Amino acid sequence: MHAPPVPEGSYPNRAAAWDYLRHILDLIFSMFGAPADIVRNRLISPFIRADLNFWLRPAERLARLLLLAQAAEIPALKRRSFSLRRRHYFPRPDISSPDSTKWRVSFRVLQENRNAGGGGRGWASPCLLSRPLGMRLEALARVVLDPARYALRLARRLDRRPRPRAVRALLRPVRTERAPLMRMVDMARPLLGAVRFRFSSA
Repeated sequence: MHAPPVPEGSYPNRAAAWDYLRHILDLIFSMFGAPADIVRNRLISPFIRADLNFWLRPAERLARLLLLAQAAEIPALKRRSFSLRRRHYFPRPDISSPDSTKWRVSFRVLQENRNAGGGGRGWASPCLLSRPLGMRLEALARVVLDPARYALRLARRLDRRPRPRAVRALLRPVRTERAPLMRMVDMARPLLGAVRFRFSSA
């Protein structure tokens, strides 16, 4: 199955980039199933993991760049107009729950997800754990469904703790020879001017 065509040159605007990412997410769900379906199998072959990562990694990277771009345009007053509330910690729900919206997952913008693969020892292992992949897909789906919420959270965090080196690392071009879908990430670079101005200065 092929990805929807990307506009020549670049996305016309950030909304178009988010729409394209939603198409990619729909394709991932149709090919590999929902996050709960992936986790339910418990194990995944290295070949399926590689196929899923072929789609998931560029989709995650595009989402990170779009969140940065959206966060950079949020006015300072809106970023600061909130009250700190005490955090409440709840027991971690059963990851095998069919309702993946109840899982505790996180989408890390300025670093790769720690569980980037599926466990095990790589290609030498006959099967790998499917849980990390399912959780990454669920985290990405939540971002795509409500990017404004995650962009505001990111802007507040970068206001409290600027991370210019991490932002610059994310803004570096990626090689597309071995990952053709990374082209959809490069198409978003014209949308990142505000990011360089606000977040990546030393």
